[in-house]
Amino acid sequence: MSIDERQALKALKDPSAFPPDVNEDSEDFTFSDIWDGSDALPISHAGGEFGDLARGVVEEVWRLNDRDGARSVRWDNRTQRDRVLWRNITFNEQIPAMSDAYLLWSLEKSQKGFRNFFDRLRSEETDESIDFDGGQWPMTVVDAFFAEKLLLKISSRDKTIASALVHQGLMPCSPISPAVGITLETLEFYHVAHLRSPHLSIQAFVKTMSDLHGVEFHRHLSRQFSITFDLYHQIRWAVASLIMKALQRDSPDWRLKHACPACTYVLTDEDQLCFKMLYAMDGNDSLKRSELPTGQLFISDRYLARDFIDQFSQDVSCDSGRENTPEENSCEGQWNNMDDSKMQKVWGIYDETSIFVACLPPWFCLLITDMVQSGELAKYPLAVVAKLLDAFGDSLGSGYDIGCQFKTTLNNSSIGALARSSHHTCLGLGIEDLETCECTFSKSNSLASPLRYTSIFHRKQAIDSYFKHNDNLEVYSNLSNFLYSNYKQALDILTNGNDVLLNVMRDLGVMDDSVFESWLEEEKVYLKGLTREPEEETLQMEYCVALSAAMNLFGTPSRHCDIAGSYEAEVGNTHKTESSCRHALEDYERNLKLVQALECKLDIIACWVPDDGEWQRVGRLIPNRKYQRALDHLEGLIVARIFELAKMNRAGTGYKLRKHIAKALQTFTTYWWALMSTGGHDGRA
Repeated sequence: MSIDERQALKALKDPSAFPPDVNEDSEDFTFSDIWDGSDALPISHAGGEFGDLARGVVEEVWRLNDRDGARSVRWDNRTQRDRVLWRNITFNEQIPAMSDAYLLWSLEKSQKGFRNFFDRLRSEETDESIDFDGGQWPMTVVDAFFAEKLLLKISSRDKTIASALVHQGLMPCSPISPAVGITLETLEFYHVAHLRSPHLSIQAFVKTMSDLHGVEFHRHLSRQFSITFDLYHQIRWAVASLIMKALQRDSPDWRLKHACPACTYVLTDEDQLCFKMLYAMDGNDSLKRSELPTGQLFISDRYLARDFIDQFSQDVSCDSGRENTPEENSCEGQWNNMDDSKMQKVWGIYDETSIFVACLPPWFCLLITDMVQSGELAKYPLAVVAKLLDAFGDSLGSGYDIGCQFKTTLNNSSIGALARSSHHTCLGLGIEDLETCECTFSKSNSLASPLRYTSIFHRKQAIDSYFKHNDNLEVYSNLSNFLYSNYKQALDILTNGNDVLLNVMRDLGVMDDSVFESWLEEEKVYLKGLTREPEEETLQMEYCVALSAAMNLFGTPSRHCDIAGSYEAEVGNTHKTESSCRHALEDYERNLKLVQALECKLDIIACWVPDDGEWQRVGRLIPNRKYQRALDHLEGLIVARIFELAKMNRAGTGYKLRKHIAKALQTFTTYWWALMSTGGHDGRA
């Protein structure tokens, strides 16, 4: 089959390529039936029937277009979404052939040592052993440093035009009649450069190429490059699948079960540890994405499907109806990340608000989930834990920054029984702090700016490619150094720990090491006391404040009723005075009811008076409480401003954001001084 016949066959598959009159006049014969093989086209041994059919169709099209004496204009009523959908479908049908062509190109390049596309082209022109009997095809070849219009020779062994171009080292922009192709070396160069510096977007790279070519940049150049780059990713994924299948590594969760050699590989006669694997999980709100429609789907064994995650929403809703006792959740009220109102609220303009990941201590990425139109909800860690328990079983150690609350949620979920069966305390963690996610996010945050306005397909593709590259080329290469450093640190603690402890005890004046146990118990008692403000003292302070307010209001009605002058002189203020008197009585009654309720809670028999010892004791606690709260608030503000100052001087922060942060810091300076004055006044009181 010649090159022209192949193109005609491709074009016949799409009925929208013909005018409506052609489709209406050819009801008895459809080319799609021949294309999918349901109807056979009778072809003799001599051949030529398909060429005759193609010429007949073309002549019929021209006849219908010219029957009114003038050529009519064909209007394309398809939307951009339809064009993209048909382009992707047609490309997907050719992926197997293009993957085979990519493998042949890679093999020939390694065997013959071609440096680039043009080096290969010059070599083929002088090589008479290569048979180009499939015709020629005009193409605009785009390389990183220059572009050129060429007439490429096609071999009859290539199945499609797209696979023929890939075989020669070009990635086409169109599946049927490509006019522009980008060299595979250019795509590989951008792929590696983008993974090393995620700030480098396609538009920035294409603009760089335009400058090198000496041409003006146009938006369609970025679209062409994006199409070929997506196709490049698809081919690489297909080739990787073939390799994994050949190596018998295509079983479900194979990558997850072999993510880290040190954690997942079991040696013969290996000692059983308390935890066979440690991992950390956390959410990050940097990789947001504005809601944009797309028709492409991205599938990865690193991503958890949305349907799998949503099945744990019911567990969270059922758990929300249960009341947690202080013993179950001792950090409630103290740890700000446990505030559900902060975790669940999110800006409505984003579809994916960010990602939730699970990582191993050497920084291998195990699983990724998208936080969809929500904050860091409990269904995301529940889905991660369920997946890891299913893959690895028991004896897993996990670190989570709100683990105290998540422990209760996990216990009440559908996987609670399985999680309780493998429950361990923190004994056995050693020197591991499980702060892996923070280190991971510090690098992946560079993806934020290029992904803010991409489609969900391109966002997932970029994130998955980044973590795959990071695991293979960064984390894996540093694994030996990571294990060696931790091993040296552990040996140093075991060897020199006693000497260091003795020196510290001597410097602190500690004579007996038994004091450490007492300090530990005192610290436990102190921390338990910090879970909440003492309820009795809080009620006593509220009682004292309400009682003082009631006493102050006790004489207010009589003061409002005393009129200095005659009734005639004060007739204009009568209604105002009566309203003030009524309001004072209402406030007095409200405070009196509060005082009575607090007396019942505190079992107070006789009402306190200012001369009582309890009154004076609680009166000293009130300003101390105000001072402590003001101090805590001031400390939080200072820490927040330190982070803002660090953000203002961080690379990648725009000028407008720098000015905004600077103006906010100036505004808050006045507030700080006012807060410090309040805290100082309360402290002196």
